[in-house]
Amino acid sequence: MFDSNSNEQNFSPGAGDYYGPENRSQGGFSGAGEGIAGIMKLIPIIIIVIILAVGGIIAFSYFSSQKDIVINLVDSDNNPVDGKITLKDTDQKVIATEPKTTSSSFNAKLFPGNYRITASGTGYKTTLSSITITNETTSLDLNMTKDLKAAISVDFVATEIYEGQSISGKLSITNSGPEFKTTDIVSTSSSPLDIKLIYTGDETITNPGSFYLDFNAGIKTGSNLKEIKSATLAFKIKGSEITSNKITISALPAVATKDVTISGTVNNTSLTAGTEATFQISIRNSNKTIPMKDIILEVIPDEGYEDKLDWFYFSNPSHEANYIKVIDLLQPNEQDTSTKLFVKPPITAKKDTEFHGILAISSISMNGEKTPTTITLKVSIEKSSLIDLVGVDSPFTINCPKAGGACETKSLSNQEVYLLNKGNIEVGNIKIEILSTPPTTANCFSFLNISTLNSAGNLVTSLKPGEKATIITDITAPAGVSDTLARCLIQWKYVDPLSDPPNTITQVKTVEINKVER
Repeated sequence: MFDSNSNEQNFSPGAGDYYGPENRSQGGFSGAGEGIAGIMKLIPIIIIVIILAVGGIIAFSYFSSQKDIVINLVDSDNNPVDGKITLKDTDQKVIATEPKTTSSSFNAKLFPGNYRITASGTGYKTTLSSITITNETTSLDLNMTKDLKAAISVDFVATEIYEGQSISGKLSITNSGPEFKTTDIVSTSSSPLDIKLIYTGDETITNPGSFYLDFNAGIKTGSNLKEIKSATLAFKIKGSEITSNKITISALPAVATKDVTISGTVNNTSLTAGTEATFQISIRNSNKTIPMKDIILEVIPDEGYEDKLDWFYFSNPSHEANYIKVIDLLQPNEQDTSTKLFVKPPITAKKDTEFHGILAISSISMNGEKTPTTITLKVSIEKSSLIDLVGVDSPFTINCPKAGGACETKSLSNQEVYLLNKGNIEVGNIKIEILSTPPTTANCFSFLNISTLNSAGNLVTSLKPGEKATIITDITAPAGVSDTLARCLIQWKYVDPLSDPPNTITQVKTVEINKVER
C-alpha cells in the first residue's frame, strides 16, 4: 500500500486487500477474474455443441451413403423372370424391398456392404446368393436357373476331327419335368470345336417326351492348328443345370494338298476285251509331322461312262465297291505306299469301246482337293466266238464192186473232218448230231456214223482259240442198200460265251456220200 503522508513506499497489505482465486486486489486484477469464470461456465455448452455437430455430420454422412438399388430377376437370355426375393444383411436382418414395376424387378435402399439374397420363381430353382454393394452399384441382375428334369445323351463315335472335316452326331433328349424348347439345347463344347445343331423348328419337348436332335461337329474356320489339341464335346439346356455327357475329342491339323503326291498313269488305248490290264499307283505323305488317315482312291467316271465302273478293281480290296480303295494310314515322311488298279473290259466289249474319267484322292486329313489323275481307256481288240466244221464241203465217195458184194468202208483220218475254234475265246460243251429232218435222206443213218475223240460221246467239252476237235466219220454202204446217194445234215451247237443273256448258236452243214461201182 502507498502512504500519501510519507515519502516511503509501503507494500504491506492493508485492510481490505486479499490475494487468492476468488478475491483479487483492487489494484487492477478483479475484472480479469470475472471473465475467466464466465468462460469456464460455457465449456460444457461448447462440448455439447461440438458433439451435436459431429453427430450431425456423421448422421448426414451415414444416411447420405444409402443407395437406391434395382434388383432384377432374369433368365439365361436376360429375359425378366417373375418371382420373389428376400434380402438380408450380415446380421440376417431382413431388409425391405418392393417391386419396381413388375415382380421381376425390385427396389431397395442399401448401404455399401455384403448381403444375402434369396430368389424364387415359378418353374425356377430357389437360389441363394451373396452380393456386394459398392458406391458404384446402381443395379444388379440375378440369373435364375430353370427347374427342369431332363437328360441329354450324346451319340458321337469319332474321337478325332481334322481341320476342314465335318462329322455328324445325334443327341437323345428325354423329359420327365416341365416342358422346354428344342432351341433351348445349346453346345457348351470347348475350342476349337465348331458345333452346328440342326433344328427342324422351335419344337416343344413335353412331359413325358423324347426327341432326337442331329448336329455336325467340325473345327472352327481360321483355327490354323499347328498341333493336336484336346477339346470337349458337350451340350446343355440353357438356363438350367441339365448337361450332357462329355466326350473328349482330338482336334488335328490337316495336311496341305501340296504335301500329298500321287504318281502313276491310267491310260491305255489298246485294251483287249476280257483281258486284264494292270496300273501301278503310288501315294506319299510328305508332311513332316502330321499323319494322314482314311485316304480314299476312287475311280469317278465322266458323264455317260457310269456303266463301265465294273471294269475296275483294286488289289487287296478294302471297300464294298471294287473301284474304291481305302488306305488306313500314311505316316509323315513315309516312303511311297503303292497299290495296283486292275482294268478288265468285259469279254463282250466291242472294238473302240471307251472309258473316260478320273482317279481322285481324298482324305479326312487333307485340307482340300488334290488334282486328280485323268483316266483314258479304249478297247482295240474285241472277242469273237466262231466254231466251224471243216472238211465236209466236198462229197465223199464209196467204192462198191460192180459184181456186187460189200462196199468198202471209208475211214476218215484225224484232222480230215474236225471242229475248229476260229474265234479268240474259249468255247465249251459243243454238241454234235445228225439231223433226221430233210434234206437228210432216209438212208443217211445207214451210210454215216459220227463220233468224237472225247469220252463224252458226241460232245466237245472245250475248244480254245485255234484248237481243233477231230470227228471220226466212218462211211460205209451196208449190204442191201441200193441207193447211190446219201445226204446228211450235221448240226453242232453251243452257248455263245459272249452273249448276255446266254444265247445258243446252232450251225448246220450238209455231207453228201456217193456210191460208185467199180
